[in-house]
Amino acid sequence: KKGCLKSVITQNIDNLHQKAGSKNVIELHGNLYKWKCKKCGRKEFIDEKILSEFIEGMKEIKGKRNLIRYILNFIKCDCGGRKRPDIVFFGELLPKEEFKKAEIESKRADLFIIIGTSGIVRPASDLPYIAKESGAKIVEINKEKSYYESISDLKFYQLSGEVLKYVIEKI
Repeated sequence: KKGCLKSVITQNIDNLHQKAGSKNVIELHGNLYKWKCKKCGRKEFIDEKILSEFIEGMKEIKGKRNLIRYILNFIKCDCGGRKRPDIVFFGELLPKEEFKKAEIESKRADLFIIIGTSGIVRPASDLPYIAKESGAKIVEINKEKSYYESISDLKFYQLSGEVLKYVIEKI
């Protein structure tokens, strides 16, 4: 609300940053609420009810092939193609344009706050190093030590909710 936060770079796919009011959210692993047609490339957002139905239906599926079939047949596109969640599945590459945005924001940052990550998932794990090399101060908020300990200017080894609540009260 005060304009201190310029962007949020996340690996989460749950849309919670947007629901909390964050702007300029860069979603490295996509968004489960956004679906993309494999044929025409058209993207659209689905509502909470449809997503809940999708997740409930997944719980009943047995076997990887059946799961893939279920996902690809859940929502059809107007063009006749099949839609799938616009997220990064295991083994898939990050969307280039999203990662490029994340790199740009990391280079621009004066302050780069790392919250709740082990720092082992590449290439996202490179972003704090990019920020540090560009002159940003690094703050790490994590339950336990991570790979970022050596570059962090300030470290909090506590639950993020506790630390952020305190920070918000002080701003």
